[in-house]
Amino acid sequence: MKHNTPLTEDNMEEVGQAVGLIIEFAARALHTEFGLDLEDLLRTFTRPACIEVVATFYLHGLHQGQSSAAAAAEASVELIYAWADTRLEAKAIVAQRHAADALLAGDGE
Repeated sequence: MKHNTPLTEDNMEEVGQAVGLIIEFAARALHTEFGLDLEDLLRTFTRPACIEVVATFYLHGLHQGQSSAAAAAEASVELIYAWADTRLEAKAIVAQRHAADALLAGDGE
């Protein structure tokens, strides 16, 4: 698909297939490299918000004149970064709550 081609029904299917492969490759990379649960990753990455993010990055790369492969690689990296940032933020929130709970438990004694 050319970067300046308007989306049609045919190339929307191409984008959908590309997004599916991007998600699969990102999940498999995390699974292989870090031993993370593949099914959990795929479940997370196939949520509508993730699919939209991947499609947006992929189409942006194509619009910027990147090849399909380069746009897919960039979208995959962005997906992994977004996933990692979200996990780190969630862990920080949990740690803060545990610290607050421990502090409150200490005040009651």
